[in-house]
Formats: sequence, structure tokens, C-alpha cells
Amino acid sequence: MKNKQLYLIITIMMMIVLSSCGTGVSRNNPEGWINDDTFRVMGMGSPSEDIDTDDKFRREVASRQAAELDAKNKIVAKIVGSYVESLSSTEKGMIDEYVIQERVAGRVRGVSIVESKWDSKQNCTVVAELYSKGLKKQMDTLISKYLQEVGMQYTAEDVAGRIRTYEQ
Repeated sequence: MKNKQLYLIITIMMMIVLSSCGTGVSRNNPEGWINDDTFRVMGMGSPSEDIDTDDKFRREVASRQAAELDAKNKIVAKIVGSYVESLSSTEKGMIDEYVIQERVAGRVRGVSIVESKWDSKQNCTVVAELYSKGLKKQMDTLISKYLQEVGMQYTAEDVAGRIRTYEQ
């Protein structure tokens, strides 16, 4: 009887330990479009090597800043990538992914960090979400507009050349 109780206690403790080690991004909380209003990614960051290994606080702050920056960059890249992947190879040849990323980046505001975790070396993993009412529709419109601009008769370079610069 005592062996069963001990086994049960060990099993429960293992479940608690294993469940606390997750990154927050799983089958239930995947990266990508969560719904039409929310896009989620995971970012990772490491502390600078010049920060003393004994200064745990500074290392955690630095790695979290790096992880947040990584997440923000991934949001733009993954949103654009989800559209680019859906294009045919002919259409992919007509676009400049960098131009699309710049346009999407101009619209990405208000990224929220919903979870932060550090390992024993103060490397940080964050789960970041971009939320805006109708976000997917906004991105659909923005990218569709760009694709219409490049159309069959224009290249991405032609479109970039038509952007007006206003002098002050």
C-alpha cells in the first residue's frame, strides 16, 4: 500500500515539474494565427557574453529584451511568410518579400508578451501576441493591395520606384 502511495506522489510531482517546463506554445497554443484578431509567436534571447555570470538580474533583463525583439521580428516575418507560401512560384518571382515586410512592420503595433521563462543560464523564451480587432482582415487587405500593385505588369522594383517622397 505504501509503495502505491509513494508511486502516486512521485507521479504527481513529475507531472507538476514537466508541466511547468513548457514554453507556452503548444498544440493548444500554437504559433501563427490564433483567430482573426490574434497572431502569436515565440521569441528567444540570450544575455550578452560580457555580462557577468553572477549578475543574474542583468542577464535576465538583457535576454528578455533580446527575446522580445526576436518575437517582434518573427511576427512580421511569419505574417508575411504565411501569405508568400500561398503564392504560386510565378507569383513569388514577382514580389519583393522585403517590401511586404516593411509594409507589415509599419502596421505592427502593440505586441504583448503573455509569458516569459528563463533557463539556468538566463536564456529567455517569450510568447508574444499581436492583437487587434480584425487583424487578419487588415493584413489580407494590406498584402492584397501590394500584390495588386505588382500585378502582371509590374515588378516589385517598379512599385518601390513609385513611392513618393515628401520633402519638408
